[in-house]
Amino acid sequence: MTQVFISYSRKDLAFVETLVKDLEAFGLEVWQDLTDMGGGSRWGTEIQNGIQNSQYFITVLSPNSVASQWVEREFLYAEGLGKQIVPILYKPCGLPLWIMNINYIDMQGENYQRRLPELLRALGVQPGGAARREGPADAQVGRVRGAPPGKKKGVPSTPKKRAWL
Repeated sequence: MTQVFISYSRKDLAFVETLVKDLEAFGLEVWQDLTDMGGGSRWGTEIQNGIQNSQYFITVLSPNSVASQWVEREFLYAEGLGKQIVPILYKPCGLPLWIMNINYIDMQGENYQRRLPELLRALGVQPGGAARREGPADAQVGRVRGAPPGKKKGVPSTPKKRAWL
């Protein structure tokens, strides 16, 4: 089963609980710190294991989360592991440097239901279908913010031939 790790600020828990229910309804296994750690757990180690065992990493963007050192640490760890990162915008906020090169999905307010299918596709789920785990050859590569549609993150651009006059 496809596992998704959600990185967020606890101050945004109500939104995250709704998101978890929706993702689970489409067959995704969701790792979140409140449900996947028992009493006496070493939470730093458990979070690290949760990220390692997930195929996807969602960062919930809000003023609370971008101010959180733990959200930043989780993001950097997931990025270092080469996880497929899917940022979602929950509330307007200034984007920190560590996430500026990845397009986010705007799920603010009434955008939530309209953009949920886009999030599901980014997580390898066709809305109306079951979750499928993508292999390395199928992995989607996010477009770099501000780059032309053909420019993909981590893919070097090929120089265009110039016609010399």
